[in-house]
Amino acid sequence: MTAKGLSSAIADQFPDKFDNTMAVTPASDLRATLNDLLSGHVAFAVTAMQNGIEGEESMEIFEANAAQLNENTGKLTAAIKSVYGEEGAATFDKMWNDHIGYFVDYVKATAAEDEAAKQTALDELSQYREDFSAFMETATNGNLTADAVSEELQTHVNQLISSFDAYETGNYDEAYNQFSAAMLMQETFQQRYLVQL
Repeated sequence: MTAKGLSSAIADQFPDKFDNTMAVTPASDLRATLNDLLSGHVAFAVTAMQNGIEGEESMEIFEANAAQLNENTGKLTAAIKSVYGEEGAATFDKMWNDHIGYFVDYVKATAAEDEAAKQTALDELSQYREDFSAFMETATNGNLTADAVSEELQTHVNQLISSFDAYETGNYDEAYNQFSAAMLMQETFQQRYLVQL
């Protein structure tokens, strides 16, 4: 969902870089790449959070998931760089890595049964939502509004946290349901907003 809208907005913003008269275009390639990477981000994040709460017995799996998440971030950053250059990519990379860290902080706080630290992590995710939404609006020259991005990011955060919380308490059906909803949200966001890019 995110990929289609984002790539459309980028293609509209930089028409000289994308030939929209072709069946297969750089814009469609970008859309497919972003869709794949953003879906991967959700999957790697959910599984890393689950492995993180399981402790030492799952540390090897956690580290493998974390490595995949880092590789995924690098590829997303490269996709952003291909359109917005070094500066845009650097801004994206920092924000993106920070938000992953806030999810990790939430997992650690849950393991420590530290409600204050859990709230701090949620507050940091809320600030990320505001900052990243503003970044996307600026980067796309307003083709993608901060309000649209912010709304969908809040849904993303809620779904990942809800999936993790359900997993941590042993409610695996709900954990799966929230994970599935997070994957579907990507397509919904793409159809609703990212076509405006």
